[in-house]
Amino acid sequence: MKLNVEVESRSYVTQPRDESDPWDRDNTAQSVHGVRVFVDDPKIQSWSSWGYPDIDLDVEVGDIVYVVLLRYSTGDTFGNDDGEYAVADAFTDKELANELEEWYRRWTSSDYLMSRNGKSVPFTGEFKGKEYRIPWAGYFEHFENVEIYDCLVEEA
Repeated sequence: MKLNVEVESRSYVTQPRDESDPWDRDNTAQSVHGVRVFVDDPKIQSWSSWGYPDIDLDVEVGDIVYVVLLRYSTGDTFGNDDGEYAVADAFTDKELANELEEWYRRWTSSDYLMSRNGKSVPFTGEFKGKEYRIPWAGYFEHFENVEIYDCLVEEA
């Protein structure tokens, strides 16, 4: 069954832009307040989970799934945005969610910092035969955390 993941978050300014600098912008941060999982409803045209991978699990309303949420910062020359998030995947088996968490943490070691050893974090990688995006790959991006949320599957 297709699932949709909704991340409840708020964005706020951590440092206002410098009004004297026409190129500057606000620095922002996101706080996550919860994660909810719904069964797919074809009547609903838009979900707040835009951009998340298709999550297709053998579950029913009332089951528990484990959502792996990636936290990272991004930005540009003019400011930065902390606490960004992306849903990596969801599992019915907590052990698989923990394994994916550890796999993601592998891409945060000093071996993959751009400034060392000529290596950098790849934009995607393979875990158990499935390709996953690594959102902190890039010049302005940085890893913050991997979080696992236990979620009750709800009706849409």
